[in-house]
Amino acid sequence: MKTVIGIDPSLTATAVCRMAEDGSVKMLVYGSKANDGNVYNRLARYMELVDDITIGPLWIPDPNLVLIEGYSYGSNPRSVHLGEFGGLLRQRLVEREHVVEIPPKTLKKFTTGKGNASKIAMVAAIVKRWDVEFKTDDEYEAYALARLGLAVLGVDKVLKIQQKLVEGLRC
Repeated sequence: MKTVIGIDPSLTATAVCRMAEDGSVKMLVYGSKANDGNVYNRLARYMELVDDITIGPLWIPDPNLVLIEGYSYGSNPRSVHLGEFGGLLRQRLVEREHVVEIPPKTLKKFTTGKGNASKIAMVAAIVKRWDVEFKTDDEYEAYALARLGLAVLGVDKVLKIQQKLVEGLRC
């Protein structure tokens, strides 16, 4: 059975959604609290989070495809820290898995049809299309990434407006 993982990375609430072609969904949210900012402590925090995400229960058995949301430059003044964490996470992922990085505008276009949609519009579109409920925006985005992954693998049906976008991501 084909499985995909969608990851919405964040230092405080990384949402990871594992979805199988039978529609089963497992969602976990990982996070850690900031420490004193010393480079050793900061990198230890990031590596602990990377280990939690990539060695955790969602990786058994190995997924067919992993989709991770790309960086949203300029949206957060602390993005340099997210960049450090994101680089370590991506390095670990590409060592073990087939990974596709999805720009935020592409994910918005997949979920809403518009690349400049708000998070509220994305959540509303996801709820309407797939009839799911989660606690946070991060979880909705991880879910949408997993749905996109199943579409890329040819398992999930796509709407006509999504077809070209999905075909462009196929490997």
